[in-house]
Amino acid sequence: MDAAFFTTTSKLTIKNGTIWEKHLVDREKTYWLHSFIILLFLIGDFLYKAINESARYWLYVLLGLVWIAPHLKKIYQLVFTKAWRWYIPLSEIKSVEMDLNFNELEQRVVLTLRTGREKVYLFRKLEHQAETFTELVLSRVPGTFLQTV
Repeated sequence: MDAAFFTTTSKLTIKNGTIWEKHLVDREKTYWLHSFIILLFLIGDFLYKAINESARYWLYVLLGLVWIAPHLKKIYQLVFTKAWRWYIPLSEIKSVEMDLNFNELEQRVVLTLRTGREKVYLFRKLEHQAETFTELVLSRVPGTFLQTV
């Protein structure tokens, strides 16, 4: 039996013990990663100049490191905690967290995998699909527990 759910950006289909995700909306273009990489190269250039040429470049290195510090948390989350796959076998799910009051329009469901990575889905509140999706996942995965925020 196939079950289909719609999130704010994609369609989720559960079939053959796997959650399949198909993106329906193009992802928004954010250029923070591009600016992070350019800033990283500038810091590297100033660090090279500070070591080999003049001590005044240490100020630029320090300012660049202060500017880049807020990006490090997002980079860590993208690389180490976010699940990137567009399919998730139900057997890999360890726990389900449901936040029904994420904001005024959306409900958030976080699937934590056995590897520790997380997959986040945002559902529209008016469609009431977050509860149904969570119940279906919990019924098909034995030993999985629900956390409500």
